[in-house]
Amino acid sequence: MQTSLWNQCIQALQADHSEQQINQWIRPLQPVEGQNGLRLLAPNRFVVDWVNTHCMKRIEEIIGKHTDWSADSVSIE
Repeated sequence: MQTSLWNQCIQALQADHSEQQINQWIRPLQPVEGQNGLRLLAPNRFVVDWVNTHCMKRIEEIIGKHTDWSADSVSIE
């Protein structure tokens, strides 16, 4: 995945979340592009749970706008 695409995703999320939330929960994610989707690698289970609860749908929406992947092609682990 191009870094610029992930940066665009982070920028879009900044409109919905505080700088502290972005720095604590979003920036630690490491994007890994596969053939048909995106894996977000989180440093721990707390980050996985927070992202799933608060912004996974938005991440899927943003990535879907910039790729031909389906919304369910974004995962976090």
